[in-house]
Amino acid sequence: MRRYRCFLLDGYGTIRGAELIGAENDADAWHKAIELLGERPHFRDVEVWEQRRRLGERGEAGDKGAAPHDRLAEMIIRKLRRPDPTERRSAGA
Repeated sequence: MRRYRCFLLDGYGTIRGAELIGAENDADAWHKAIELLGERPHFRDVEVWEQRRRLGERGEAGDKGAAPHDRLAEMIIRKLRRPDPTERRSAGA
């Protein structure tokens, strides 16, 4: 039996609880993690890890590869790195 860590997240994506579970495989771990989340309605999502390997996150919004704030941060960074086509470059730049 393999050991997995389940991190229970609030609506802001902040870890507010953690549980260790034993499971035969990843699918079994997900099943147990979703049951755990269902037993604790004050949490919104659960993130599952096996040692350093992140299996992902699931909850009210469905499957997610990253927390919503991580995706927002990535979008902002991409926008900041992309040149604004409406700006003119000065001759010295």
